[in-house]
Amino acid sequence: QVVSIKSLDTDGELYLRAKIFIYTSENETKKLDIEETSNWIYNDQDGYYYFKSFIKPSEKVSLCSHIVLTDDSNLNTWMRYIVTIIIESLDSSEDVNGIWSNDPLPNV
Repeated sequence: QVVSIKSLDTDGELYLRAKIFIYTSENETKKLDIEETSNWIYNDQDGYYYFKSFIKPSEKVSLCSHIVLTDDSNLNTWMRYIVTIIIESLDSSEDVNGIWSNDPLPNV
């Protein structure tokens, strides 16, 4: 299933970032890999995927085409897990570097 995000903002452009992980029954989180769509970049330091341009009012963008379970994730195929996706946005007028410590649009 494709994971998509739609901006409900009708006025301004937004910065966008996303994080995806599994929450286990042992109260741990495990990182999941995804096949992100174009215009997303992964940041190793904070574990977020950043959208590389502004999302415009009422625009819909796809985050990924599918989730990848790697062999080193130590997940059992017979168990059920809670997949959690966190989506965050900031108005384009915000200090994105000061708030997120990362500017996904350094040339804008």
